Amino acid sequence: MKKFSLLCFVFVAAAFRSAGATTLDFEQLGDLTQVTTQYAGLTFTNALQLTADNPDHDFFNFPAHSGQGVITNDPNEDLGIVFDVLQDGISFYYTDFFDLTVTAYDASDNLLGSVTGAGNIGSSSLLSLNLTGISKLLFSDGTGIPDQFILDDLTYTTGGPGNPGDPGGPGGGVVPEPGSLVLLGTGLAGVVEMARRRVRA
Repeated sequence: MKKFSLLCFVFVAAAFRSAGATTLDFEQLGDLTQVTTQYAGLTFTNALQLTADNPDHDFFNFPAHSGQGVITNDPNEDLGIVFDVLQDGISFYYTDFFDLTVTAYDASDNLLGSVTGAGNIGSSSLLSLNLTGISKLLFSDGTGIPDQFILDDLTYTTGGPGNPGDPGGPGGGVVPEPGSLVLLGTGLAGVVEMARRRVRA
């Protein structure tokens, strides 16, 4: 009986954990670090970590949203992020002279959607995409001229049960609503109580 109760607890805890959000504040790496796979579960392309308030970088009016660490792109290239596990929503803070567009793709490189934020030099603005099954993000200002922008506090939400990172998972992994998890936990508790009564009888 104790083993069964423990299994129920582990199952419910895993369901909550699988729908959790992760935020990268980009404070872990040193200034001028080329970012590729240092952040677990993500692969960056054309990304450089900076200390935002370092005057040597000439990034005036590009404030970090939190702390001092930010990510910027190669001036001649778009910035990309590939996730090891499919995601069900992303958000981040950015600063750019021009409008910044982030485009999301699934594991087969099919377009899922995009969102564009207006140029906001001197400030830090929030952009978010609430889509299911995000495998890759591409950040671009679309100007066709060399330009840099910064990103900070990237938050991504890993899908729920049925999303092991396999593009064949149902819907790419749908995040269970909190109410559904409560019902699941209540149902499991009921099963445990019924089993106890049978043992006592």
